[in-house]
Amino acid sequence: MTESKTSESTWQDVVGLVGISLAVAGLWDIPPAIQLVCLAGGVVCLLISFTNQSNWPIWMRWLLSVLAVVLIALMSWPDIKNL
Repeated sequence: MTESKTSESTWQDVVGLVGISLAVAGLWDIPPAIQLVCLAGGVVCLLISFTNQSNWPIWMRWLLSVLAVVLIALMSWPDIKNL
């Protein structure tokens, strides 16, 4: 008999995927205000996802959180200048 594998996805993974999707949507050619909303939503979702990953070491959660904020801030800079 075969064993059915249970999904190991957690709500943190889902929130992370939503964050990545919002960040990618923020790169499309849409009005700058909407781009900034998408990028801000993406960074918030990623921060929630990273900080709630209890299986990861604390240093990795902090590092990924800082990198997400810096990366999305750099991606947001041209839109901020266009406002």
